[in-house]
Amino acid sequence: MQPEQKHADLIVFVGRIMAVCFAFTIFSFIYGVLFVDQPQEQSPTDAQLIDLLSTLLVFLTGSLSALLASNGLKNKKTAKDDSNETI
Repeated sequence: MQPEQKHADLIVFVGRIMAVCFAFTIFSFIYGVLFVDQPQEQSPTDAQLIDLLSTLLVFLTGSLSALLASNGLKNKKTAKDDSNETI
């Protein structure tokens, strides 16, 4: 296995793990809102937990998009590289 293939496999693995964490957190939020009985007033602990999870989701969204975007941009060939290979 070549180093480029190992790097690509690592990027895919990390992206999948981050996507699974993101999806699990979103489904947990949705489940908590729809199916769990909520009291009239929100407790301070619940408010802090929701704030923490919101920050985590923002971080995961940014990290996942940056990972996918940087991987696609880094491996693109420029026009100068293409002209050298055709000679």
